Amino acid sequence: AVQCYNRGNVAVLPQDPYTLCRVLPPSYNDLKDSVCIVFCGGKFSPTHQTLRHFQPVLVSKSNVRLLIDFFITNNSWYQQQSVQFSEDNLDDLISGVGDCGV
Repeated sequence: AVQCYNRGNVAVLPQDPYTLCRVLPPSYNDLKDSVCIVFCGGKFSPTHQTLRHFQPVLVSKSNVRLLIDFFITNNSWYQQQSVQFSEDNLDDLISGVGDCGV
């Protein structure tokens, strides 16, 4: 069998499920210090200069809402903890005209 691997650093951040968000998506203030991860492979070595060329990810508010609704409906932990959806947080996180934004 052919084996493939990635070479690099790995960070594992443990999560305490009792402190997870009770409102989805999280507010801007909850996310402002989050980590951005760039997956790269092959001979690409990220530098400050090469990372400046990366564009923001475009997302659809309706798809984010759909995924959150799915998790709230189908995940027993979310149901037990009465996790709620926040339209205001979604609007604050995704700016743009219409359904698409950054």
